[in-house]
Amino acid sequence: MTRSELLVYGALCLIWSTTWLAIRVGVRYLPPFGFAGLRFLLATLILGALLLARSPRSGYSALPWKSLVLTGLLQFGVSYGIVFWAEQEITAGFASISFACIPLFVAILAQLMLHEHLDSRKLAGIGLGIAGMVFLFSGRVGGMGERVLPRVAMLVAAMASAIANVLVQRDQRHISMRIAITVQMIIGTICLLGMSLVVDRGREYTWNLSAIVSLLFLSVFGSAIAFMLYYWLLHRATAVKATTIGLVAPVLTVIQGHFFLDESLGWNHLVGGAMILIGSALVVMSPAARKA
Repeated sequence: MTRSELLVYGALCLIWSTTWLAIRVGVRYLPPFGFAGLRFLLATLILGALLLARSPRSGYSALPWKSLVLTGLLQFGVSYGIVFWAEQEITAGFASISFACIPLFVAILAQLMLHEHLDSRKLAGIGLGIAGMVFLFSGRVGGMGERVLPRVAMLVAAMASAIANVLVQRDQRHISMRIAITVQMIIGTICLLGMSLVVDRGREYTWNLSAIVSLLFLSVFGSAIAFMLYYWLLHRATAVKATTIGLVAPVLTVIQGHFFLDESLGWNHLVGGAMILIGSALVVMSPAARKA
């Protein structure tokens, strides 16, 4: 990587590792689904304005709308809705480690849906990752104030995101990633705000400094700016190198959570998290997939 690419890579690792802490802080004061919906509403306004300024306003009828709607619901509606809801009960560190399972799920789903070959390195990574999940969920239930349902829900969120990723690979390769993400985010925002009307009913919005800073950070830095930087990096670095951000970020989140939110992880979480990260690294850094 060049110096500019390294700076952007480091910035993305820092931003996306910090988003988990911002969510954890924000859900103390804002209802989870409304909070998530507002995050992506603001981000959509920014990305949408940039999209209209840079892209032609015709040709949208040719987009794979069914796939975009489905991936938007899965990636931003279901996945992020669960994340914001679950982080009311679980630590930012645990949540970020759970999401490191996405490459493992993608590898399995890609074999089933895209008929991509699973080589020995990917199989080893998947096996190590599954063992890591066992460690992650072992130990005394209720440790760190975590309940079973939110912890399991995080794996469901990771699976929803993985399904969306595979669908994008299958159906959306021919369109701009910038357009795809913006449309998906619009769909997810509608879903989240709609769910907020039902699930968050009766919950109050406490607009203090912590809530406002969390929302603005997630919308501006964690979504709009981060995605623009990610697009820039994808056009210059390899996709594999860009994907490793998802492996570095959980480590930083655990460290930040310890120092800033006084979070702690048991030995089983640390061992399980390390196994998941190594397993995901084996999957991500495997040679380019070929059809089985």
